[in-house]
Amino acid sequence: MIKSCAARFESALWKLLVVSVYLPCEGSSSDEFCEQLACIEGIISEHQDCHIVLCGDFNVDFCENWTC
Repeated sequence: MIKSCAARFESALWKLLVVSVYLPCEGSSSDEFCEQLACIEGIISEHQDCHIVLCGDFNVDFCENWTC
């Protein structure tokens, strides 16, 4: 299940993409984790003209050796 959503805000001076993320918790499969990262990457790559704010619930240890 994908657990992200994004909103794009624009003015004449700036473009901002706010991405809300819910990463899978520790003990979840690496497939689920990698699927979520791929979803986030896709959203960001579609809005390369924006400043990005990535926020949410990062239930994961980024120091762990995840293989995606």
